[in-house]
Amino acid sequence: MIGEKTPARKHHTTLSLSLSHPSPSTALVPLAALSREGDGAVAAIDAGLAIALPLHSHIALNYVISDYIPKPARGPARWGVLVSSAVSVLGLARLAASEPGLTGTVKRLWSPAPADRAAAAAAKEAGKTKAGGKK
Repeated sequence: MIGEKTPARKHHTTLSLSLSHPSPSTALVPLAALSREGDGAVAAIDAGLAIALPLHSHIALNYVISDYIPKPARGPARWGVLVSSAVSVLGLARLAASEPGLTGTVKRLWSPAPADRAAAAAAKEAGKTKAGGKK
């Protein structure tokens, strides 16, 4: 039993696993976090993420299918993964090509909304005016 090759262990030693774990996907994340919107590398980072993230998911889900789905149902399950991967690539590529891009959209998740920024700037300006008036 110990040391015996299981289907999961046999499948998970292929080249595709080395392509999906962890370097291509995770190498782009720090670059995306450090990039600035005016930087020319943002488009390349967005394009890389638009391909690497769905590719990583596609390969991983195929391993899940190999390990947990009965053989007669694997074909339709793989087609479903293929279709969802293709839709993900197309959606992320469209987002990467649009104005804020993929990294800009993710960065906006952690930044305040424009209305909140305007209110904070107005409050800060009001505080400066009051402080300037007291002198």
